[in-house]
Amino acid sequence: MNKITESAIEKFTIEMLEKSGYQYRWFRKKSVTDFCKKY
Repeated sequence: MNKITESAIEKFTIEMLEKSGYQYRWFRKKSVTDFCKKY
C-alpha cells in the first residue's frame, strides 16, 4: 500500500470512528493496519 492510499484509508477510518463516537487515540496505526486486513 502506498502512502496516499494509507492516508486516505486513515482519514476515512478516523471519520467513521468519530461518527461512531470512538476516540482516535484509541485507534492508532497498529489498529488501522489490523482494520485494513479485516476489510
